[in-house]
Amino acid sequence: MALESRVIVDNHSPMHGKPSPHRNDSSIGAGARSGAAAEDSVESAATRDGPDPPDDRLFAINVTPVERILRRSPVVAIGEYRCPVQHPQFGGGGPQACPYIVFSRSSVRIQPLDGKPEVRTPNTVSMYNIGDVYARQPVSEEGDRCDWIAIDPAVMRDIGEYLDPRASGREKIFASASAPTTPELYLAQRALFQSLSDDPDLSTLEVEECTLRIVESAFAGAMSFWPKRPARKRAGGARAAAIVDAARSVLAREFASPLGIGDIAGRVHCSPGYLSRLFRRATGFSLHAYQQQLRLRASLDLLVEARSDLSALAAYLGYANHSHFTSMFRRQFGITPIQFARRRSLKQLRDFESVLDTGLRTAATKAAAAAD
Repeated sequence: MALESRVIVDNHSPMHGKPSPHRNDSSIGAGARSGAAAEDSVESAATRDGPDPPDDRLFAINVTPVERILRRSPVVAIGEYRCPVQHPQFGGGGPQACPYIVFSRSSVRIQPLDGKPEVRTPNTVSMYNIGDVYARQPVSEEGDRCDWIAIDPAVMRDIGEYLDPRASGREKIFASASAPTTPELYLAQRALFQSLSDDPDLSTLEVEECTLRIVESAFAGAMSFWPKRPARKRAGGARAAAIVDAARSVLAREFASPLGIGDIAGRVHCSPGYLSRLFRRATGFSLHAYQQQLRLRASLDLLVEARSDLSALAAYLGYANHSHFTSMFRRQFGITPIQFARRRSLKQLRDFESVLDTGLRTAATKAAAAAD
């Protein structure tokens, strides 16, 4: 399948959208179609904070018909990707024109050109180096919904060398393609993207600063995880990777179901004990923690989009009652679901800066310890 992305250095390109399964999103039409309407949506999103910078200050990025830019500057670009399974773009992407950090909101299987396939879920942050090419396969009918941050290559390299001085001169900035994300980091990036969608008047300086802190936190957390990832060249490595990938797919599709470890092990054709040990070592999560994080991260979208009552939302996500859901939500994110739903726009972004700071300090400490 031909890859349809193109490299742009201006702010006037057809963008994207795929509706969430929980709402009718009028922005979707901008993604599936091209022409003036889509271009207008990009122009209004990209120029909300004053005049566009001159084109020679903007780094090149890949933009496809299923994307929408929320903000662009000479330092970062921030956007959404919403691609139905049936869309021609779903087959893959690249080569990337700049470094990207991607937060998944649905689950898909990514096959890098020079790597192993892996199921990426909302528990995963994906990282793409310049030149990366990949194929994409569906995990469910939901398609690919993700939010991305593109970073000026020189800025990203500076962050990489700050976090790991040994990376100076290294061809690829990111040593691996993915890592688990903490609840703090996931909440902070959702606050950023929601604030950009809600408030057209956020200053570029504040957006850039918050975005770079998210990028640094994601990279530092990934660096602390990568040395622990088991080598796939060991005996049984290919089979082990396939088992982990299959288990991730089961949990991604059925995170609201009351699955037992025997249910999952039977479907991925291994013993429960082996699956439990293998999954934790490969992903950084226990099976139960992985399931709970998928539920809670899905709830962030539902709280904003669906406006469901807590009892109905808790039942939909697989919790016994709204009290259990509220308790788990507060334990992971430090606030209640109602508090999250009521925090909007600029206030939301600033309220979560302390959350981001905590996650960044934790990730940076782990990365420094791993580098020693």
